[in-house]
Amino acid sequence: MKNNLVFLLKGKNLASKNTEKVFPLRRKKMILFLLLNIIVWHNFEDPNEQYPIQNQGFKDEIGKTFQRLPDRAKGIVSDRIFELSQHSAGLAVYFYTDSKSIVIKYTCTDAISFDHMASTGKSGIDLYAIDKDGKMHFLTGSYAIGGSSTYTYSGLSGNLYRYKLYLPNYNRVTSLEIGVNAGKTFFFDDVSQEKPIAVYGTSIAQGACPNRPGNSWVNIVNRETSWPVINFGFQGNGFLDKEVIDFIIENDAKLFVLDCLPNLVDRTEEVTKNLIIDAVKQIRGKYPKTPILLVEHSGFSNMQFNNNQAQQIYNMNNASQKAFDFLQKSGYKDELYYLSKEEMNVEGDNIVDTVHPMDDGNYLIARAYIKKLREIFKAPIGSEPTQIPLTQLYNTEFIQRHEAILNWTHSVKPKNILIGDSIFNWWGGNPPCAKKNGEESYNKFIEPLGFLNLGIANDRIENVLYRIYHEEIDDYELERIIILIGYNNLGIHTDDQILKGYKFLLDQIRKRQPTAQIKIIGMLPRSGKEERIRGINVKLEKLVTESGNTFCDVTHHLVDDAGKVIEKYFVDGLHPNNDGYSLIAPDLVA
Repeated sequence: MKNNLVFLLKGKNLASKNTEKVFPLRRKKMILFLLLNIIVWHNFEDPNEQYPIQNQGFKDEIGKTFQRLPDRAKGIVSDRIFELSQHSAGLAVYFYTDSKSIVIKYTCTDAISFDHMASTGKSGIDLYAIDKDGKMHFLTGSYAIGGSSTYTYSGLSGNLYRYKLYLPNYNRVTSLEIGVNAGKTFFFDDVSQEKPIAVYGTSIAQGACPNRPGNSWVNIVNRETSWPVINFGFQGNGFLDKEVIDFIIENDAKLFVLDCLPNLVDRTEEVTKNLIIDAVKQIRGKYPKTPILLVEHSGFSNMQFNNNQAQQIYNMNNASQKAFDFLQKSGYKDELYYLSKEEMNVEGDNIVDTVHPMDDGNYLIARAYIKKLREIFKAPIGSEPTQIPLTQLYNTEFIQRHEAILNWTHSVKPKNILIGDSIFNWWGGNPPCAKKNGEESYNKFIEPLGFLNLGIANDRIENVLYRIYHEEIDDYELERIIILIGYNNLGIHTDDQILKGYKFLLDQIRKRQPTAQIKIIGMLPRSGKEERIRGINVKLEKLVTESGNTFCDVTHHLVDDAGKVIEKYFVDGLHPNNDGYSLIAPDLVA
């Protein structure tokens, strides 16, 4: 193809020197076809590029490899565990592109399948696309799996999407390339600064036995919550080893999960109980306040008929419950949680062999985990679309600004914050933004009070909810929170949905910042929508005051006697200019 392209660009053809004159249209179409089908490769072995790998611990040591434990673990953990740690279970790469074709090439070193697990599940990859509204979609493509594997995704829309690529759960990846059409947008997400969930488990946690890697319960949890999850599942070797836990707790996690009972069935009930107690104490020794989740054995396929299996399940889960009860009575009650077999509800039909769940079994386990995690992290989901946390891609920098906000909050730990959409985002302040419609007024009224600007352009209520659930106001104590959000919901949600979303959002903020003063700013008037916004603000004021918070309506500064927007105070009928911001700022911070 490259040779043909060279000849065509020179006005030549292998068959004729007169192609330029005889077939000018055909030649131009061929050039266009070839140009559109040139693939630009992003190679993970290229030292000039940064390839952030998600859901991986020990980033400073192994950040450009696809392993899960650092090399220094060799000789400390068992040889088999170190070997299994070379498998890329749970690892993912997030990127953006508007390419109509995506090609993934990678190499693996181990066998491509098990007797009880397809090659797509053991050695395949999964690609998901996230649209502008934050909704995730699975992509299927043509594939060839072997030592060198290729997945090809063709006929895509050409719209910009955020993609999540999940690597094989049961193979060692030694190289990875992502190819897109020449001239198309392509960039990676940086590694998330959010604290991960650290899962210590068995072959089930590692990723047995769904038909695709994205359907392991660990990856389902990651996909459906967007919380980072580090997979420390080791096939047949989840023994609650002290040496393994020592490495796991080098990662500052938001939750530690102990899900090792399927590999302890040959131990006595007493030994298992003591292993669990010792593991919890070991973690608590370093992280006194970090939540720990103990998980029961989800069950065997023949436990209804096989007395030995039934006894093993009873022994393991009884040991787990006894350990939990002992720990609660021994000063370890706080932030200690429990997930039972009954909550997971896995049955024989969900299992491929004796113990390993298939896709539906993994979904059952994941659903139980997600429900429990939302309880632990105080991150519920409501019934309205404005009560379901989502990212958005109307602003392609949503994730980047979210990460910038995390960086600032972690380092500055502000006392006062603004939360909102572009009206705050494009005002001024930090984190810095290229577009600033009122920097002078921000520096005069807001900056001296020490506010951090958590505005993100194009945000809706549900996008702010996502950010609240992803640490933007965690781990520091706020005095004042000023919120202005809802404009971008007007075109797609009813007034009732907007108000219910607001109430839900306020409840989640209050759980995290119980002593902060929360002030809600009524929606600013918008050219052509003044009446609807006025009606929403009346209801919003009632909702806010009844919840014990403060409401502030600054509409009167920005409209004339007829209630219409005064255009000279706006850039575009929606976003204030410096004069508009100067009028409303004193009321905002009063």
